[in-house]
Amino acid sequence: MSAQLPFEMLEKQLDQRFAAIDRARAESDRIELQLLDLTSGLLPPDTSIVIFGSFARREWTAQSDVDWTLLVDGQADPEHHATAQQFGLKLKDAKFSAPGRTNVFGRETFSHELIHCIGGENDTNTNMTRRLLLLLEPRSLSRVDAHSRVIRGILKRYLDSERSFITESGREYKVPRFLLNDIVRYWRTVAVDYVNKQWERGEPEGWALRNIKLRFSRKLLFVSGLLRCFGPRLGKNVDESLFRIEEDAKAAVLTYIVDELPLTPIDLVAKHALERGRIETAKAIFTAYDYFLERLGDEGCRDSLKSLRFGAAFDDRDFKDLRDKSREFDQAINKLFFDDEQATRELIMKYGVF
Repeated sequence: MSAQLPFEMLEKQLDQRFAAIDRARAESDRIELQLLDLTSGLLPPDTSIVIFGSFARREWTAQSDVDWTLLVDGQADPEHHATAQQFGLKLKDAKFSAPGRTNVFGRETFSHELIHCIGGENDTNTNMTRRLLLLLEPRSLSRVDAHSRVIRGILKRYLDSERSFITESGREYKVPRFLLNDIVRYWRTVAVDYVNKQWERGEPEGWALRNIKLRFSRKLLFVSGLLRCFGPRLGKNVDESLFRIEEDAKAAVLTYIVDELPLTPIDLVAKHALERGRIETAKAIFTAYDYFLERLGDEGCRDSLKSLRFGAAFDDRDFKDLRDKSREFDQAINKLFFDDEQATRELIMKYGVF
């Protein structure tokens, strides 16, 4: 990536490098070249291969999985299933780790359910997860047209359900509440499902690793979702000339969110900190997150977390150190939203708490 991104700009202002984050971002870019090669000549029209997870967030470490879907935005065709199977085999041959066993990833996803089933009985956990991750951590390979259309369709569905995008004062955009509520719902669902897995499986293998990920990467993903929704109010490049007409305001909010989709959660936090003058708080956030990625990339630490038993957790040094670091991470995030700056605090109090 040639243009300097917010995280690199933050490092420059701080005159500090976060070695594990930098390494994960560079490794993600290297992996992208390998994945692009696997899709060469493979995809039919109206489809995109979309990758989620650590690769999409540019947080790749040695034991990362490739969570992917074949996104279809067109008429259903048996060829789609064959293409998905082919890509899965190519990943296996290239020695990439397969997605988890939840059936959320590693297969086709059709745009109709993503756009039309938001809330209600037809919005399954799988559908909600795919939809929200398309907005929070998407990275498409090769053909991108289908992916772009679906993203805009999902966002339009959220925004079309809002009655107004201009505040009563006529000087600001409203926060897209329907979208924000779904992001909050997803975050709470992730937290609840983590406990449900323990209930269903007794003492599930890898519970400690999932616990640490919930404390760090899943939480940062939620933070990035809040910032995506707050962006039209807090961003420095908001077009204030469009406050007068509702349709113009809605289009401006849509464009703003779409333009920021390529930014990873790390970059969104860095951007917010740079624009609001809170780089020391960002330093605390990324110091903790850098430690998380460093330990996650350590094979011994990761294997230890995967095999850790409930009863041994509080005597395990890796788990205790990461748990303690997650508390520092929490404190810094709370400071960013609640203590550092009035405009952000007002938004999180109004939209994020009640």
